[in-house]
Amino acid sequence: MKPEDMLGGAPVAKPYIRTRDVFQTDQDRGTEGYSEEALALVAETEKTGVPEGANAIGMAGSAKHGTVAVQLFARVNPETHVIEEAGYRAHGCLAMIASGCAAAHWVEGRTVEQAAALTAEGLAEMRGPVPRDKSYTARYATCAVRGMCGDFLIRNGATYEDMLARPHACDDMSIDCVLCENCSLRDQMVDLRIESRHRAAEAKE
Repeated sequence: MKPEDMLGGAPVAKPYIRTRDVFQTDQDRGTEGYSEEALALVAETEKTGVPEGANAIGMAGSAKHGTVAVQLFARVNPETHVIEEAGYRAHGCLAMIASGCAAAHWVEGRTVEQAAALTAEGLAEMRGPVPRDKSYTARYATCAVRGMCGDFLIRNGATYEDMLARPHACDDMSIDCVLCENCSLRDQMVDLRIESRHRAAEAKE
């Protein structure tokens, strides 16, 4: 995979950490402000990448702070909706890497419905403290989790109306949605809404 193919063509010039799945392009201030818990997640490679048999994916990020983004992948049991294995890719700062890793760990063993209930505050607590100006990365990671959960449901036939009616449905006026410039689930919801309107128009004919 070419570096520029990472996370939708985001530029990766002069990366400080560069692996197949993790790109740190923000130099940060060394590790100032990062907790031991967060740095341990950054150093871990167990959850990087795409699990075998992955059938759900979510992505969230923004270019407001430089290109900062995370992808979350999961293999979900189609019968029980239990997330059997998860992995992630991240681009940006150490905090984004740590947040993506923490999210991948947390969702495993939970159903997609349970995973969608994850909050940015809950993820931040699991991840450990990071510099204050990097706190938004927990919100991106939780949006990626919701995106992954929504993607699984949509792949399995959920309609626009189903997605609106589910617990923890997205609120486009929430802090998470306002901060998150790019969201895979938002794009999917737009497509579903268009399909819903087409069906309604056809039913009237």
